[in-house]
Parts: sequence; structure tokens; C-alpha cells
Amino acid sequence: MTLPPVAGVRYIISWQIPRNETPGKIPDSLKRKDIDIFSHFSTGVSRNRNFALSKATADYCLISDDDLIYSERSIRQLFDIFRDNPSVDIYAFKAECQMVRNMPSYSFDLRHPPRFYWPLEFEIAFNLDSVRRNNVKFNELFGRNAPTLQSGEIAVFLHQAFKRNLTGRYFPLDLCRHPNPTTMEHMALNEGVIMAHGASIALIHPVTWFPRIVVNSYRRSRQLDSSFVRMLKLMLKGCIYRYRHVSSDGSERRYSRPV
Repeated sequence: MTLPPVAGVRYIISWQIPRNETPGKIPDSLKRKDIDIFSHFSTGVSRNRNFALSKATADYCLISDDDLIYSERSIRQLFDIFRDNPSVDIYAFKAECQMVRNMPSYSFDLRHPPRFYWPLEFEIAFNLDSVRRNNVKFNELFGRNAPTLQSGEIAVFLHQAFKRNLTGRYFPLDLCRHPNPTTMEHMALNEGVIMAHGASIALIHPVTWFPRIVVNSYRRSRQLDSSFVRMLKLMLKGCIYRYRHVSSDGSERRYSRPV
């Protein structure tokens, strides 16, 4: 991964080490003054991101991943967008990746996105003070290596932010390149990914969730050449999981945490 040195930018690497595993060595390329490395013993991508955010000190933070390619130019453009849009709390950009998506060439309110648009986690930045003041976090029941739901973490993060009256806006800035398949691509038929999709729909659309589940199950079964019945059952299973373990604002229900 490339981390271009840019004045005014610091990088935080959250080094997540599964319990009972021996930590490896820090590469020499990461031994720089603008890079801070913090390690912790845990699993789950959402827990890892929450740990990284607990160490952040900047005015604005950009969520990243370990296989992205940035340019100094694109990072500098972020400063201009932050400066020119001080009333925005959550910012979304676009990354070049293998997956075909609807990425508009115009700016819009993230609370009212165009049809078929959804952001990836590493396309999101935010005002750190706004996020902390409103106690917006990643729900650790969603995302890779969560107990059951293996994706959906950024959709739930945004849902929680907007439920707490944060503002959000998409800017058509080419932020970075993601040369490898995303989780949505190489794990599209994974049971936990399908369940997470159903759980996210039930959370974000509490009134119209059932017809949306049916339509999405049909569409995904056609796209992935998979069984519609299996897709529907797993999405409904994800909906039940959501009602048992996730509150309407996207946070975990305190009385119930799956092991």
C-alpha cells in the first residue's frame, strides 16, 4: 500500500492481532514520522476501525484499507473539499475498483442518494468532532469476521450518523484505486454477506423492508446465478437477526450480544 507523505496529514495504522497469534515485524517502509502504529488483540473489521478512531486526533479522518493506492494530488484535493464545505459532517468520494457501480458525476446529499448508489467504506471521510460528539461508531455486529453478519458496516455507520442528525454529501472526487476484489465481490454468495444485506435493508427501511427483500433477493439471484429461494431465506434470516440484536438507530441492543 502507498501512503504518500503530505504536509498536514498523519496516518494511523490499527494493527489488529487475533488472540493466540504471534505478531509479525513492522516493515521498514512504515517506520516514518507521519505514521503511528497501534496494536490490539481482537477480531472483526468494525472493531478494528473503532479502535483506530479512538486513536485519531485530526480534524478530519478518512477511512482506509490495507490495499489501496493513493496519490498526493487526490489527498490534497480533500483539503479543499473540507475547507469549502465546513457544514458537512460525512463526506463520500469514489474509488476506482473492479466492481461496476452507479457513481454519479455530480454532488448530492448522502441522505437522499440516487438509485443504486452505495459507498464503500474506504470512500468515506468525516469530521471527527461531529462523529465523537454524537457517539457514532461502527456496529461490531457487521463486517468481516463479525459474529454473523459479514458486511454492511458502512451502511449501518451512515444510518446511525443520519439518525443523529449529522449531514452528509457525496463529491465526485477520484480518491484512490482498489486493485483487488472487494468483499462484496469475492464473498457475494457467502451466507453472512447475504444475511447482512437483509439486515441492512430491514434497518434502513423499517416500513418497506419486506418487498425490498423480495426484489433484492430476485435481483441478486439473477446477477449471481444463484437460488432465489436460498437468497430470500438468508435475507429474511438477516432481518430477524437485526430485530433481535440491532436497535433502530443502528447501535447494538445492550441486552443481546451474540458470541
